[in-house]
Formats: sequence, C-alpha cells, structure tokens
Amino acid sequence: MTDTTGPTIVCTRWRTIERNTLRGFCDLYIARMHMTIRDCSYHEKDASTAWIGLPSKPKIRDGAVVSENGKVAYEPPIVSFDEDMRERFREAAVAAVRAKIAETAQA
Repeated sequence: MTDTTGPTIVCTRWRTIERNTLRGFCDLYIARMHMTIRDCSYHEKDASTAWIGLPSKPKIRDGAVVSENGKVAYEPPIVSFDEDMRERFREAAVAAVRAKIAETAQA
C-alpha cells in the first residue's frame, strides 16, 4: 500500500546559484513513483511566480549538436505531462524546493 500522508515530492538536494530568475538547482524525489529527477532548475520571477525547469539535453540531428542562433539548442527528455498534471507537478515541486531552502537557511 502506498503512503499518501506525506509530501508527494521532496527536494533531496539544493544548490544555490543565482542568475536572473534562476535561484538554484535541485534533486526532486517523487515518492509515489520511487523516482528522483536530478538537476532540475528552480526559478523565481517574484514571490508569487516560481517554476521548475526539468533537466534537458542538447538536440542531436544526424550525429551533430543542433545550434540555433549560435547557441546549442536543448530539448526536454520528459514531455508527457498534460496541462493539469504539469501545474500539479509545478505546485508540488515549488513547495518542496521552498521547504528545502527554508530548512537549509535554518541549519
């Protein structure tokens, strides 16, 4: 039986790196799936606007890295979320990261 009393997503690692909206990188453990997504980015525009960037990889076409406007183009390896699932994931992940940041600040 799956425990549904605890948080569904837990931030297990946090590294602060501040640049524009980027606040840092985190590892997110999804309890119900027993899965960790490593190196997600955490962004804040202001106190009420925050989001998680899933890890991405360089686009490869015909064995070569794709470049757009002189920069490496990236694509997300996880794209199966529908809009409702994406928003639920964002809310839970942002809450997990904010809890970890608060925990780290108190330590």
